[in-house]
Amino acid sequence: ARYGNRMSSVFDLHGLGSPSLPRRSFAIDFFNASARISGGGRDGDDPPGSMPLDWLVAGRVGTLKPLLTTFAPSAGTPSYSDAYLRVGGGDPSALRVTGNLLIARDEFRIVDEDSHEQGDLEGRSRYLWLRFDREWSPTLQASLWVGQTRIESARTGTASEPLIALGSVEDRRNSQLTDVRTRVDWQLHPRHLLQAGFELTDERGHYTYTSDVLFP
Repeated sequence: ARYGNRMSSVFDLHGLGSPSLPRRSFAIDFFNASARISGGGRDGDDPPGSMPLDWLVAGRVGTLKPLLTTFAPSAGTPSYSDAYLRVGGGDPSALRVTGNLLIARDEFRIVDEDSHEQGDLEGRSRYLWLRFDREWSPTLQASLWVGQTRIESARTGTASEPLIALGSVEDRRNSQLTDVRTRVDWQLHPRHLLQAGFELTDERGHYTYTSDVLFP
């Protein structure tokens, strides 16, 4: 099974091709502000046989925080951002190598001074992977991925009401994953496609949890 060991759903994400048009873009709305720029790739001035590099840089930041701080301060203050970098070179008919880096961060805080509520939620993730693609023929392609992932999250808590309750929660998690996977696509017949591959994964995780509660 191409997506074996997945119990519910799968995110199948693909980066924009290089070069992608437009090469530069900027967007902003009530939720995000993003920018993207790409360059390189083959053009008419490249000498025969050359394998120029192509690259893409994209970033995004959340724009909800100033809006909620101004119009709905009791709803909390979310903050999030991510950045993506890709550098690639080569031709799939010989060998194409692509390096990718994705970094994401998000925070959410709620503060209520009157009832002494707090609440924090913070998450950070980093995805780094290399991809190798080779087209042996128009009907036979192979890909190899080597990746490393690190995910960290922290939660604080704290909710106290004088003479009624006193609470505190701390939840910290971090995990690291290293994987190697490959896939071969073989178009045996216009109506028949064979896919085969393997996936090798090493996962490590650490979880810490504390809880303090007082009901007088």
